[in-house]
Amino acid sequence: MMATFALLGYRAYFANLPGVAKLGGVVALVAPGYLMLKEWVCAGFVFTSIAAVVSHAASSNARNAPGPLVVLVLPAVSYCIGAVQQVDV
Repeated sequence: MMATFALLGYRAYFANLPGVAKLGGVVALVAPGYLMLKEWVCAGFVFTSIAAVVSHAASSNARNAPGPLVVLVLPAVSYCIGAVQQVDV
């Protein structure tokens, strides 16, 4: 992963910020309750994935740009399942 960050032109210390944010997001998603927080976590994951696609597309590593798009499926499915459950309740 660090090689990919270097290839994209990011410094090594930058990996800490998204790493900590993603760990916090996973903890928030697993915790019961806090529905609004979970929506923001999903939004953060989407923003991160979009930024990853743009970073890959703007670098010499453009052939890997579709990879982060696969990650966008997870928050989309989660959001759709949550919306269906709210309608059924």
